[in-house]
Amino acid sequence: MQIKSRLTLQFASLVALILLITLISVYQLSRLNFENRFYERLENKAVTTSKLLLGTQKVDTLLLKRIQQESTDTYFGENIEIYDKNYVKIYSSNDTINFQIGSSAFSQLEAERKIKFIYNQYEVLGIQYQKNQMVYYVFAGGKDEHGNARLQSLKKILAFLFSLMTMIGTLIGWVYSHRALRPINKVINNIQNLSYDLSERLRELDTKDEIGRLVTMFNNLLVRIEHSVETQKSFITNVSHELKNPLTKITSQLEVALLKERSNEEYKNLLQSILEDIKDLNHLSISLLDLASLENRSIKIKTMPTRIDQIVWEVRDSIEASGKLNRVNIDSSGMPPDENYLSIKVNQDLIKIAIRNLIENACKFSENREATLSFSWTLETLKIVIKDAGIGISDSEKKKIFEPFYRADNSFKTNGHGIGLSLAKRIIELHNGMLEIDSKVGFGTTVAVTFTRVTRF
Repeated sequence: MQIKSRLTLQFASLVALILLITLISVYQLSRLNFENRFYERLENKAVTTSKLLLGTQKVDTLLLKRIQQESTDTYFGENIEIYDKNYVKIYSSNDTINFQIGSSAFSQLEAERKIKFIYNQYEVLGIQYQKNQMVYYVFAGGKDEHGNARLQSLKKILAFLFSLMTMIGTLIGWVYSHRALRPINKVINNIQNLSYDLSERLRELDTKDEIGRLVTMFNNLLVRIEHSVETQKSFITNVSHELKNPLTKITSQLEVALLKERSNEEYKNLLQSILEDIKDLNHLSISLLDLASLENRSIKIKTMPTRIDQIVWEVRDSIEASGKLNRVNIDSSGMPPDENYLSIKVNQDLIKIAIRNLIENACKFSENREATLSFSWTLETLKIVIKDAGIGISDSEKKKIFEPFYRADNSFKTNGHGIGLSLAKRIIELHNGMLEIDSKVGFGTTVAVTFTRVTRF
């Protein structure tokens, strides 16, 4: 069922329910009013008859019957019966009708002084009447034909009004649901008219209501999807290019080697060159796997309190032992006096990867292959600063250096794939840290990594 039909049905049902409750209440209140008026008039007739009959010294029942029969204010089947204290009938206004009052009715009337009951479709009211210290029991009854007819007419009128107002409510509900859903229909049509070009957007609505917000959110979603698709395309293109280079080099070297017989020394040099290419390919594959595993924004990593200086020393020893003539100078003058200030909550393996990438970049882009690492701290943070005296980064390229596979124009003479900074930034963000870069072409680069400490004083 469409929303418009469902809204119309719900609105019509609500209107019908409200009308039904209202009209039933009107009918019941009218019925109670007619009933109360009927019994009030019966009581007045009973009291009047008792006064006329018992208030005279000589009881003339024939004259009283004649007066009541000639009265225009008489109910259908009306009868008034009067009984003395011994339950003996002393008067009846209608000889054709006998209410046949039982002893239980007299007992109830003695206890309650006024009772109501139904006898053969006649509504009967019983009251006590006292005259000259004598108690009489008066029963007046009849059928309110006029009141019943008016109730039947009222019932028909209310049923007609219910049907009419329900139909009008249904029509109004359909019109308003159509008007309410008109902006949504426009949005649906706009979505249907969108092509496969992710750069297209929905037309913004003038309204600031929920529909307008939905269009804005949808357009923002398209922006994120477009950015994600473009990133994936760029990623796949760059990966293909980066994988192609070492594979092409390996293939070319093997093809050249097979052209003729060579000496053992030449084969040894060839295998050494191929081994370097394979190591480079292996390093690229590992970096790609690490980057892909960390791209999941909902990833949860296991962390534990760790002294960051220990990780720094381990990374430094590993880099200097790699045989690439890299040197890492650690300035410990800015370290906090208490070792508790060096404790941060991290995943040791991931933090080692991030710090290693940052230090290796600093060494790689410095002519002397040296990097300097220092510390600074506050009561709530711990900062690691890595400096080099390398080629630097231009202001126009600073915003792009964290993109996977992006390399600055002045960095192509240096081996690399452009993954290290992206991977380091993602790891630091997973630890709620912050990575900042300050650089100037020809004057080197400063990288600052700020962590929130575990213990606060």
